[in-house]
Amino acid sequence: MRCHICGRKGAIFLPYLGKWLCEKHFLKMMRKRFGSNLRRFFKKGEALSLPRGKTLPEVVLRKLMEGKPFRFSKGRKVKADYLEKIANDILSSLFEGKFPKLTLKDKPLYNFRYEELKFFADLLGLKYEECYVRNELIEEVVKHKPGALFSLVRWFE
Repeated sequence: MRCHICGRKGAIFLPYLGKWLCEKHFLKMMRKRFGSNLRRFFKKGEALSLPRGKTLPEVVLRKLMEGKPFRFSKGRKVKADYLEKIANDILSSLFEGKFPKLTLKDKPLYNFRYEELKFFADLLGLKYEECYVRNELIEEVVKHKPGALFSLVRWFE
């Protein structure tokens, strides 16, 4: 398949968009979407505290934050929660009979799927530890309706 932007060989298929992207345009899309999340949730120069773990989302978060205009010291904690983890937390709360309390303001990776984070890290040669918690219900939902997790998270936002 071909990249829908430039026509080069597609490297990753994004099912919720229904499009293939080459490596160059995938990296550009990741950085652009992450930058818009940062502008939405944080102010320039704000003190942020990044997670220090070696799991995939934490490594990707630190890589995407490189060169951004923030102070990295003791400050507002930034969480490395990604789309499937947030959706899993929402569904777990609902199954327990609780209404989920969701705040996205400290989760700049909220609209990235685990598969995208993994592909990003592999492209850049980042070393990480796997942390994906498999949830068959979420995988079935994504298989039949790729954009459903985005809708679920936005509904509880």
